[in-house]
This record gives sequence, C-alpha cells and structure tokens, in this order.
Amino acid sequence: MSVLAALEKSSIHGGLHKVTLSKLRPRIATACQGSGYGSCTPRQTRAFAASRALDALAAKGHKVECANVTPHAAACRTHGSIARHDKCLHLCARPVYQRPIFRASSTKSQDRNQTAAVAYDVPRSELRNLVSYYTESHDEVSIGPTFAPLQQVPPRSPVRLPLEGYDALPPSSRRMITFINNNQDSPGAIFREYQSLPEPRPCQLPEKYIHKVLTNLSMVEHKDSANALRYLSVVDECKAWNIPLTVRHWTSAISFAGRCVKRITNSEIDSALATWSEMETEAGVKADATTFNVLFDVAVKAEKFVLADMLLREMQVRELPLDRYARTGIIRYHAKKCDGNGVRKAYKDLVEAGEIVDTTILNSVIGGFLEAGEPAMAEITFERMKRLDAQLSGKVAPPRTWKKRKMLGKKLKLRTDRTRNKNLELIEAGGHPSISDAASTALEPREGAFLGPTKSSDDAEIERQRIQNNVSIGPSLATYKLFMRHYCLSSGDWLRVQQLLKELRSSDNDFCVSGSLYFHLFCGFTIHGRTLYSEWTDDRLERIFEAFMQDLTPRSELTEEEGTERKVYMTKSIVKVILEAYGKCSNDARLVDVWEQLIGKWEASEEDFKEAMEWMKEMSNSL
Repeated sequence: MSVLAALEKSSIHGGLHKVTLSKLRPRIATACQGSGYGSCTPRQTRAFAASRALDALAAKGHKVECANVTPHAAACRTHGSIARHDKCLHLCARPVYQRPIFRASSTKSQDRNQTAAVAYDVPRSELRNLVSYYTESHDEVSIGPTFAPLQQVPPRSPVRLPLEGYDALPPSSRRMITFINNNQDSPGAIFREYQSLPEPRPCQLPEKYIHKVLTNLSMVEHKDSANALRYLSVVDECKAWNIPLTVRHWTSAISFAGRCVKRITNSEIDSALATWSEMETEAGVKADATTFNVLFDVAVKAEKFVLADMLLREMQVRELPLDRYARTGIIRYHAKKCDGNGVRKAYKDLVEAGEIVDTTILNSVIGGFLEAGEPAMAEITFERMKRLDAQLSGKVAPPRTWKKRKMLGKKLKLRTDRTRNKNLELIEAGGHPSISDAASTALEPREGAFLGPTKSSDDAEIERQRIQNNVSIGPSLATYKLFMRHYCLSSGDWLRVQQLLKELRSSDNDFCVSGSLYFHLFCGFTIHGRTLYSEWTDDRLERIFEAFMQDLTPRSELTEEEGTERKVYMTKSIVKVILEAYGKCSNDARLVDVWEQLIGKWEASEEDFKEAMEWMKEMSNSL
C-alpha cells in the first residue's frame, strides 16, 4: 500500500485529513521501506513521505490539515529543503519556528564608518534592508468568512428651511458663516458658536457650511471622549433632520466611535460596526478605502484578528486599494500578533508597492518590533535610520506639528498614486483603480509583492525616487517615545534611558522632552524603584522631577495649532504617577512636599482635585 493510499484510507469527515505520526506510523511504515532515504532516521523518513503524500492529496482537491509532519521532515539535512517547500508550509497549521542567534558585531562595525552628507539616491533594496534580519519565510494569513451583503434602504429626503441666498439667511446664520470662514483651525470655538444657533441648528445653515462644521470638528489631535461627543452630537442632529452626509464625515464618525477611548473594548467595536451599517443601509453611502482602513485599525487595536481578516477580505471583494495607511495598518496587525516576520513582510510589501517611506512608516515598524518582542531588531532599524538619513543632503525638515504631519501623509499618498498609476485623472477625481491583486497580496503574502495595476514608466520611477530622496527618514520625537516606553515600562534599562535622553537634548536634534516622556520616566520609577540593586534610585528621581518642574507649561498657554505633543503640562494622570513614584522611592515627608508643589502649578477641576486627594491619602497610609 502506498503512502497516498494510506492517507486516503484514514480520511475523516468529508475529505479533511488530520495527520499525526502516531496514527499513520502503522500504515506508512511499509510504504516507506525502500524509498531511498537511507541517510534519514526512520521517523524523518516517515514524516517526509507523509508530507509528500499530503502534497498529492492537495493536488487532488482534498482539504488537508497537517500536524507534526513537516517539523520532523525538515529536521533531515538531506531532504529538509524539500520539506520546507512553500506548499508544505501552506499545509501546516502550526509550523515550528526557531529564532536564529543574533550577532550584532557586524552592525557595530558598520556604524563606525559614517558617510558624510552627499547627494544620495535611496534605492528600494536599501529601504527593504532596514528591517532585514531573519529569513524570508512567512506563514499564510488565515482568513475567515466575509461579510454578508448589506441591503440598502432608500434615504429620506432632507428637511430644510427655505434659504434663498446669503442675504435671506437669519442674522445668526450669517454670523456663523463668517465665523467658520475666519476660524478654520479652532474646532472648539466653532462648536460653541454652532451651539448658539436656534433650533433646529442644522437647518439654519446651507449644506456646504454644515459639512465645513463637521470637517473642522474632525480635525483634532486626540480623538478622546470629549471630542467624540462634540462631533457625534452634530452628526446625530444632521441625521435627525435628514441632512445628507458625505463618506468622509461618516468615516470620521466611525473613527470617533471606535477610537474615543485608549483601550478599545467590544462596546467600541459594536458602535463602529453599527455606524458603518447605518452608513450603507440607511444613508445609502458606500464605504471607501479610508472607511475600511479605520475599521481595520479599530479591529487591530482591539485585537479582534478574525474581524480584521474579514475586513481585508471585504476590501478585496470590493476591489478597494491598499494605500500607505492600509499597509501601515497591516504592519500593526502583525505586531499585535507578536509576529516579527509578519512585520518584515508587510514592510517589504509596502516598499515594493512603490510607497514613499518616511519617518512615520519606520516608526510603525520599530513599534511593531518592540511589541512583537524583538527589541534588538528595533535598535538595528533605529541605527540604520540615523545612518541612512545622514547620507541624504537635500531632504526636507520633518514636520513638527500633528497637523503638518497629517498633511504630509496625505500628500505622499497622492504623489505615490500619481507616479504609480497611469490614469492620473481618476486619482484626482477621487476614484480608485481596480487593484484586487493588492488585497490578495495582503491576504496571501507567499504569492509575492503587489506592484500596482500597471507597471510604472521610467519617468514615474524617477519622480518617485526624487520624492523619496527629499523625505526625511531620520528618527523623530515619536521614535524616542517608543524606545523610552519600552525601556521604562518593560526592560528597566536605565543606562539606555540615559543615552536616549542625551540624544534628545543634543545640539543635533531639535527635540524637547515632552510630557509623555516624563510620564514614562515616572512610571519607570514606580515599577523598578526600591528593588534590590536597582538603578532607579531616589536621587535620579529628584533630578527628573526638577527637570519636569522647569519644563512645565500652564495648560492655558497651549494653542490648538501648536498641539500638546511638544509641551509639558500638568494632567491628572501625570500627577498620579508622580505621587506613586515618590510613594515607592521616597518617604512620607518628601511625598507631602511634592504634593504641595504639584497643586501649586496644577489647574485642576474640582472633581480631579478630589480624586487626587484620595490618592494622596491612600499613599500616605501605605507608607
């Protein structure tokens, strides 16, 4: 009896073969005799023959699930390369992965020879090698079922007041229109002015200006609960009076519903999906690629990987493109699954797709390596970023505010689409070419990288290279935040923390220690302070606290244009972590002294102050 016949005889329920060595050993022992694998052990011979038979079953159309076969076949030095064929990896439900030994000596020797800043073209191969460390093998992403088609409901006609020209508008409406045109960057002020309109508020303005109000309310640095409540309240009023919303405003509503809290739960997932369903079924607005990018990001942050797979499959069915935002989301997808090889594969696919690599993309890669448990690879990428950025002479300085970074990302996306696609008019009109192959690449990484629906011409490649050479790929303040968070909260390496702080304050970098960095530092003293042989001592805590008080900026002096990223200001969370750090590393008298200094600079509400007083009492009792 052949091995294939033995496997077919052992079939289970509808052609699904669950193969284990213990079940197949009696039936394939005879079939393996005389097969020519004399250098293999009997166990390796049986496993290799079984894996070859599984390939034959898959060719016949059987659905095969392989377990405990390929790992033993791959152990053979003679036939291991055959056993590790792509088809075998495809058949394996859980392939064995062995981490290679890291040798950093070669990288250190390369870092000593820094090249001076000259005119330099960054080839795609060098961008890919920023994350090269392990082998290219990668497992196929398992995809679940797709969404059922949504049944659309005809939209209701809008209910509006008769408005005939600007002069016919009420005085309050004219005042609101003037205020919108003069305050494009003040969402808080625009919302307060909108609240002053008489009921029904959406009907007091032309549709164009209602959309402008929503657009301004969506342009915020943090999608917290306060900003979400502000935006969604206007959306609810528009829905109540049947004011039509565009796909952009529906997407912003989904984003606020799913990202309004730091830890996304099932409640936020349900709200985002319900808004999406309402958008397509009741409003009749079809979701675009940006909508699916937001839904995918929410699912990944909530670690709902099956839902994320279904969204990717739905994008493929609808033939929606994978842009730079979607591919960056796929990097985070693999990072959440602690899959370092997946992070590498997703990044290399992004490079091969012709996307412009900037600091934001590389920060996602570094954050992915840190979250996947590969800090050594993150450090290697960090050093390569600095070395490659030093070789670029004509690069533009990176944006310093969150608004400028957001605008840069949109411009890079548009420039990439223009250089990669021949149909420029379709891109400028807001359409999307059919690139279902891109979604197939994300779902089936072993098929190869997607290079676009049409091959780029030489002029387009030259234009893409010119843009790439002008984009900064050096570390930003967000890059240092990623490492500070890791070393303060996880490893506790105080020496590396000192090195990063010295780099931040060096003359070469125009960075400042922001409030989030101080937050991570005080968390480090809370976690690692007052332990045996700990380097997080009370003297170092005093120096960090003194620097924090010097860099402190009153919250009232912060502007919406500048944002809060590069400023140090007092919040309830940082007050709490400072008190916890001193409660861990110092005595009761010093804790009371620090508390008095904090309340002298803190512009706290009555509720926050009462909560902080309760923390203070609990810590004093525990000392």
